[in-house]
Amino acid sequence: MSWLKSQADADTEATVIVYYSGHGLVRQTTGQYYLLPHDVEPSDIPGSALAARAFIVNLREIMARRLLVFIDSCYAEGMATAKDTSVLELPPDFVQAALPKSLVDDLKQGEGRAVFTSSRSKQLSWIRPDGTMSIYTYHLIEALQGAGNHPGDTVVRLSNLMNHLSQAVPVNARKLYQAEQIPFFDTATEDFPVARLRGGKGLPSEGWEAVRQEALERINHLTINIDQHSGGVYFEGQGSVHINGDVVGRGQTKRH
Repeated sequence: MSWLKSQADADTEATVIVYYSGHGLVRQTTGQYYLLPHDVEPSDIPGSALAARAFIVNLREIMARRLLVFIDSCYAEGMATAKDTSVLELPPDFVQAALPKSLVDDLKQGEGRAVFTSSRSKQLSWIRPDGTMSIYTYHLIEALQGAGNHPGDTVVRLSNLMNHLSQAVPVNARKLYQAEQIPFFDTATEDFPVARLRGGKGLPSEGWEAVRQEALERINHLTINIDQHSGGVYFEGQGSVHINGDVVGRGQTKRH
């Protein structure tokens, strides 16, 4: 987190994006919520997982003008395909749970803050049948490439992300698993830009359909990177943020 904080401190106009995909657990005796990294030790959740409160405290120290947090997490059963219903063997004091609303409220405190979660509190977040990434993450990558934009747009804004995710995720969850998965958006900020479209060139007059194949090839390349790096996804580019368990910095993002 110190790296990310220093980057934001050096740029008063910075937009910080933090993304997490994995499982979430709550300890029943304390009410403490944990985010599970890929190498969590099930017999020692407090010692090997990331406590959500610590995560929030660190994020609050980042004085960026804008902060967008993505949480693609739910019950552990929801992070498996229909053919693979294995779940973590958890200590009896822990149960799978979606990110509590109180923590979402804490995450978005302050100006220029927004929190996107992959499903509602009683729903599951589903992995695509090929096992490469979740439905939510797949459509998020689409949206960052302009799937929710109009011809001529040169940037992707919060509203563009919300527009595409709110339509595409429920449709594919129903199609693939006959299940309800409705993304949740909590924001009380301006509709700020989060990405430049096609390096600033923007969408052509034909719109998203004209660049869809190009975008799909990028997503497939990302999938290849997942396989080649034993679960690591490498995102390149100026100002990129990478999360490896509870470490935020330039590097890799581990997936489940």
